[in-house]
Amino acid sequence: VRVDGADFANNTGTSTDLSTVFDVSGITADGQKNIEIRVEDQAGNSETRNISVTLDRNPPVVNIISPISGQIYRPGSNIPVVVQIADQFNNAVDASSVRVEIRSLSDQFLGFVARTGSQANGRNLNWSGRLRHSRSFPSAFRIVVLAADKAGNLATVQTVLVSNNRSVVVQR
Repeated sequence: VRVDGADFANNTGTSTDLSTVFDVSGITADGQKNIEIRVEDQAGNSETRNISVTLDRNPPVVNIISPISGQIYRPGSNIPVVVQIADQFNNAVDASSVRVEIRSLSDQFLGFVARTGSQANGRNLNWSGRLRHSRSFPSAFRIVVLAADKAGNLATVQTVLVSNNRSVVVQR
């Protein structure tokens, strides 16, 4: 077994089954890697297969575009929510992994922000939603954004505090 041309240790033997631990700690750079699996029998016959994988150990970064700090919303108005999630690789964030929650100041779950759309743009995923004026919210609540990339790396949670019809951006 070779990854990017380098042999993995202990990859020889006489078993009909092959197993090896794919330890990436010795690989310094993330990105596309080629795994080559080559088997050879005692008669010298061989077979080789190549598998391409992407090594991604860095979490995405969440940026709340809206609501913005200090924005004033009239009572009864919709509140637009726009989030940009950036990752180190193109199309690495899946929109279905993004959760935009409404939480009380005591961290009680109150509901989800309704998604109105999402669009992948290279390394970025632009997510949009809105809080409808028909929902009843406490005078102060938080919008909490959670996201992960396709490799399972979790972004740092981002929070916007909405209080007395004003929003204040807070990172947690």
